[in-house]
Amino acid sequence: MTTLPITHVTLYKHGVGFFERRANVSGEAVELTFRVEEMNDVLKSLTAMDQGGGQVLSINYATPQSREERLAGSSVHLGDTRSLQDLLISLRGRPVRLLLDQAETVEGRLVGIDEMPQRQPLDTTLVSILVAGGERVETMALGRLRGVEILDETAAGDLRFFLDTALTQEDYRRVVVHLTPGDHDLAVTYVAPAPTWRVSYRLVAEEVPEEAGGKAHRGQALLLGWGIVDNRLEEDLEGISLSLVAGMPISFRYDL
Repeated sequence: MTTLPITHVTLYKHGVGFFERRANVSGEAVELTFRVEEMNDVLKSLTAMDQGGGQVLSINYATPQSREERLAGSSVHLGDTRSLQDLLISLRGRPVRLLLDQAETVEGRLVGIDEMPQRQPLDTTLVSILVAGGERVETMALGRLRGVEILDETAAGDLRFFLDTALTQEDYRRVVVHLTPGDHDLAVTYVAPAPTWRVSYRLVAEEVPEEAGGKAHRGQALLLGWGIVDNRLEEDLEGISLSLVAGMPISFRYDL
């Protein structure tokens, strides 16, 4: 898969950038990678033109499911602040073995948990389990719980799936430009959010030795204006043309 280098960047003062990528390429596809938060602006402003003899056939981009959509069919859902309680709620009706303090164990089907605000902190939540045989329900304080052994393979698989899905972090999306076979002079332009560039001034004064008698020659002073740019791209910006604009840019602040 061929990639395109950046050849020109125009950065506006208010956080929007215009990017141009261009190169002579061979093949039938060119891949570009963008951050997830840039995709709305990129897709609305993306243009691809072949300045040579070839043609741009299509532009495809991935639309994977969000983490919430992937987890919709899982029986296990854990929050960020009470994962143990959420796990016990998700395991309701499943066979488990509870590992308690003092090396005790209780095996059976989990009935659920009940919060008792009037009790002491370690006893604010009670765990209920239908013990093996299905004739007695035991209740214990959550503070006694030292571990949970999941005896249902489906529930154990859903827990592993939830943890694997929570581990993945999709920061980037791919856009593929499909071309006719052969050589191409391909130019791709788009607008995307960009860090605000800043101005820094320097005053350089020429040092001139004093003349005899205490008089000094007139020197020169040079005022420098520097544009400071933060490169957030996953590539070095070498050999490009750069324009810095202080005016208000055009923004694409609408959901696609």
